[in-house]
Amino acid sequence: MKFFTHVIFVFFLFSFQMAFSSEYKYNFFWYSLPFAIFSIEYSESTEKDFIVKFNIATEGPFKIYRNYTSEITIIRNQHNYPPSWSYELKGIDRGQPEKKSIFYSLEEPPIIREFIDDRGVEPMIIDSLKDKGSFDPLSVYLDIVKKLRENIDCNGVYSVMDGKRRYNVSVTSITTNQDIPKNYKIENGKIHHCRLELNKEYGNSKTKKKIWPFNGESNYLDIWFSEQLDYEAMRFIVNTPLGKLTANIDSL
Repeated sequence: MKFFTHVIFVFFLFSFQMAFSSEYKYNFFWYSLPFAIFSIEYSESTEKDFIVKFNIATEGPFKIYRNYTSEITIIRNQHNYPPSWSYELKGIDRGQPEKKSIFYSLEEPPIIREFIDDRGVEPMIIDSLKDKGSFDPLSVYLDIVKKLRENIDCNGVYSVMDGKRRYNVSVTSITTNQDIPKNYKIENGKIHHCRLELNKEYGNSKTKKKIWPFNGESNYLDIWFSEQLDYEAMRFIVNTPLGKLTANIDSL
């Protein structure tokens, strides 16, 4: 159950510092069935470090098929230049542990410090040219939030390398406000709809391939960001082979 570790992500909030802790929680559903719980927690930053934690766990009937939990922590040293940060993942997938510890820098290729895969897969061999300046998956979300706070649209292309996969994420602003719950009292013009599309790389070419839970033809994630939430997400829709996974923020 790694759809967020495969989807959402690049370098995060390098100029933004949290003065207090805050948490955003989302419940994912497949039709009416509970599917997963996802949360983003901005921990109280110290003078040295900026810290964000992402938690995900399967729920409902799907948990019987794939019992998965993980916590991902992103830590940036406030004083480093060029910007650099660490990506720490600890999880359990169907009873098997997985762990990743990767150091990222905007001007250097990532350094894989520790890599334990739940299926025993070895980490990728770092390509010093191709992987230079790559980012972890979840920091893409944080960079989009940063752009929107700075009155910049979310359009962009991100190179991602998570130790096991290498792919690009194209982000596009969508101008229409479709699929917004009627009970959400959001003022017009206060919502930003962004679509994230995944393209896996092969050698010098870029082709689309299945990256679970996405299908091979329509690999995308839609996110609606709300100005009333300081540009955090209010809604997610993930396109999958078995239908759409939908999540709304717990309360607004």
